[in-house]
Amino acid sequence: MKLPDTPQTQQLWSAFASNLKPPPRMKVSDWAVKHRQLGEGSSGKGAWSHDPTPYLVEPMDALSAHDPCEKVVVMKAARLGFTELANNAVGYWADHDPGPIMWVSPNLELGEEWSKDVLDPLIDSTPALRRKFVRGKRQGNAVRFKRYAGGSVRVAGGQSAAAFRNRTIRYLVLDDADGFDVVAEREGDVFGLAIKRTDTFTGRRKIYINSTPTEKSTSRIAREWDETDQRRYHVPCPHCGTMQWLKWGGIKYDSNDLTAAAWYECEACHRAIEHRHKRWMNANGQWVATSPGPGRARGYHLSALYSPWVSWDSLVAEWREANDNNDAGLLQVFANTRLGEPWDDIGGESLDPNSLIGRREPYGEPLDTSGFPRVPSLVARLTAGIDVQKDRVELEVVGWGQGEESWSIDYRVIYGDPAEPELWEHVDEILLRRWERDDGSEMTIAATCVDTGYKLQSVADYCRPRFGRRVWAIKGVGGKRPVWPRRPSKSDVAKITLYAIGVDAAKEVIYSRLKVHPPKDLAPGSQVPGLCHFPLRDEYDELYFEGLTCEQRRTRYHAGFAHTFWWKPDGARNEPLDCRVYAYAALCGLRAMGVRLDPPSPKPPSTPSSKSATKRARRPTSAATYEW
Repeated sequence: MKLPDTPQTQQLWSAFASNLKPPPRMKVSDWAVKHRQLGEGSSGKGAWSHDPTPYLVEPMDALSAHDPCEKVVVMKAARLGFTELANNAVGYWADHDPGPIMWVSPNLELGEEWSKDVLDPLIDSTPALRRKFVRGKRQGNAVRFKRYAGGSVRVAGGQSAAAFRNRTIRYLVLDDADGFDVVAEREGDVFGLAIKRTDTFTGRRKIYINSTPTEKSTSRIAREWDETDQRRYHVPCPHCGTMQWLKWGGIKYDSNDLTAAAWYECEACHRAIEHRHKRWMNANGQWVATSPGPGRARGYHLSALYSPWVSWDSLVAEWREANDNNDAGLLQVFANTRLGEPWDDIGGESLDPNSLIGRREPYGEPLDTSGFPRVPSLVARLTAGIDVQKDRVELEVVGWGQGEESWSIDYRVIYGDPAEPELWEHVDEILLRRWERDDGSEMTIAATCVDTGYKLQSVADYCRPRFGRRVWAIKGVGGKRPVWPRRPSKSDVAKITLYAIGVDAAKEVIYSRLKVHPPKDLAPGSQVPGLCHFPLRDEYDELYFEGLTCEQRRTRYHAGFAHTFWWKPDGARNEPLDCRVYAYAALCGLRAMGVRLDPPSPKPPSTPSSKSATKRARRPTSAATYEW
């Protein structure tokens, strides 16, 4: 039947034909300038501008609907704006070419934070998105799932395979990819599971992967980068115009005058490029593929040398602190977070306990027959780590100075049944005592971590009433997680606050610090960040150092992907290492509370009157006398 030719039918045909047309060609960068308003959850305020970060434009536009690129891989230093790039892409996809979107963070907690702190403000501040997203307390608007006209946004964590079951994804963001678990339960690699869900949209899909790299043997972002065309950001020399990408070797500074500004030496004319030229250089830069090849994957690498927020002087200061003190931990942090390069150092090597025995020093002589040692004057805080076994607890008190230089103060093995109060009375005697420093002042233990892996209820009964003294019940957890958690959990069984600490990360720090050697010409009393000191006393014997160094970091390959783990020989006793891990975790807990390692002012012992001396002698040692 032929429809009548009326104005109404013509309008219907026009609307139908307009829906058949492909969306107009708009780039992600153009959408950001037109629509994006920075606010809560973003790095700045006001309308989006490319001026501070012009290097984001090309990789941003590679995620545009009409661009043939299917995968964008970014291996970069920290805080360069590449997560904001992904935020722009999500807004563009939802507004301009809708489809199912999935955002994957290293864990679900971080993903939920992104949804609440970034995605919600992005929608609320963008009229074009407000009209499309389901808002308010309605089905289709939740933290992990948001529906909009033509698609949805799902939030997932890189630790669970369940998030990828029965999902069809067109747009995929893998944020901070090196923080993902290599294997998600028993179903395979997280990357493979997520990317496979985009197969339905092959040819029209967009996959964005960004991360600061970690270690070379296990870094997934480094592996992904190797399979791309490896683009570098080339900028012109302000003197001769030669295009070049900035390398750490080009940074120069005057080692005899550290107050002088650092500069970059042009690889062509060798003239000094000053930090003030950086903005102009970035604005006139361009991405250049250094390994062109077939495929639809583009790779981008950028270091902090380009950052508009980080000066070359500050980078030199960080480098000198790590390099001059031969601190492997700081060197890795610099390589990963400042240069955006994977780190290759520890591998499967082990530490030699005999070399550490030879480094023992004559400090901490006991004050009296009680055997409690004095504390070196450079110590700013004391922490303790306690490992609980079937018939004993092992406890170490560690002193910490600036730069996390450490001094082993006391190591005790207290035998008894952890289920009986007598054992914990002996523990309290150590944790509550006032430790005398070499300068005559006194200090107390600022925080303690007690392992709950054995006798959870007994540990809980001990820690619960001492929480105000910062005696924390902890549980060691392996895998890629920070030493100190963002927030504690609750044990419903033991009715206690429980902190899940990242033991693998703590061991990496400790092993790297054990490799720090004091300079040969070190003057007495000088500080060496990261250096571990051990006293020349009987409890720090061969058995202690064997236990401290018995574990090795190894790499296992599963389905073609590397997975690192800490291996302990059968029968080896690693209690000294566990105690040190827990003492370091206690320090990280203090840092999370804002505590600094500034050394206290020396307080020479005064001569009190007989009346005040009597009052002090009668004062009980309790939580009321707890000091920082």
